[in-house]
Amino acid sequence: MLLKKSLTLSMFLISSLSATQFIADRFDQNMINAQKRIIQERISQDNRTLNDIVIKNKKFIDLNWVMYELELTIQDKKETVKVPLILFTDGRYQTTTLTDIRSGIRIEQEFIDNINARFNNNSQKNKKREEFEKNFKLNNKYYNKEHLLYGNRDAKNKIVILSDPLCIACRQVIPNILKKAKQNKDIAIYYYHYPLVGLHPTANIISAALMKAKNEKKDITDLELKWFSSKLPFNEYKLKDPKIALKAFNEIFNLNYTIEDLKPYLDKLNKEMQIGNDVQLLGTPTMLINGSLYNARQKIAKVLFND
Repeated sequence: MLLKKSLTLSMFLISSLSATQFIADRFDQNMINAQKRIIQERISQDNRTLNDIVIKNKKFIDLNWVMYELELTIQDKKETVKVPLILFTDGRYQTTTLTDIRSGIRIEQEFIDNINARFNNNSQKNKKREEFEKNFKLNNKYYNKEHLLYGNRDAKNKIVILSDPLCIACRQVIPNILKKAKQNKDIAIYYYHYPLVGLHPTANIISAALMKAKNEKKDITDLELKWFSSKLPFNEYKLKDPKIALKAFNEIFNLNYTIEDLKPYLDKLNKEMQIGNDVQLLGTPTMLINGSLYNARQKIAKVLFND
């Protein structure tokens, strides 16, 4: 009888804990869903997209109020950024600040201090990156005929571009650079593929197709310029089917490549991407001028557009 009571009590406790966890998870999810609606509505007018909300920390203030430290991942046309947010909710109402009226202390201060500490660490990383860029010099092996788009190898200024073929920022920037470089004999443009398949799942297929066309179709002039100037019939971030991506590529260039055709170039692509490791690539487009990463975009703008 005692054993039976003990088992019954254990089962009751397990059931209660499971129910409590379910309620807590539901509370968290309801909060996140509400925030997604609110934040997306606020940022959509600026052409930004909320990709994700992650709960970094959580603290119960009392029986009603919960304090959340959230991390928002927001995407715009140029970059993806992580944004911290402190939020208090009782399940019905929410606020971004809460003060204990007895002590006058803002309850979220501890979380703010933690966020500031992380940003200080990021500041140190930025300083290290700046030092790396100031001291970096590109190996001359990368100035080779295979990757030369325009100009000649003896040109006064050598610009190297590393790009993902489905990168939105690249599609905005690269066409203007290529058009201008074509008109200037003192500039040599070198191009390297660096597909970011974590962001654009079919980017490697497009890169391989561009490499094959570059190598075999000498009658296609301004291949890269035409690609980056084209309008794509699919979502770069969502499309995962390589056949659909390749079909779009074939239609733009009037080709009939198959996935099987691209296998040798997919293997070659891995070797080509070594340059990304050398420059410690952070994103695309990454550009260098005369072997230097430091302030490269400003220098390129001055050389090309007298800015």
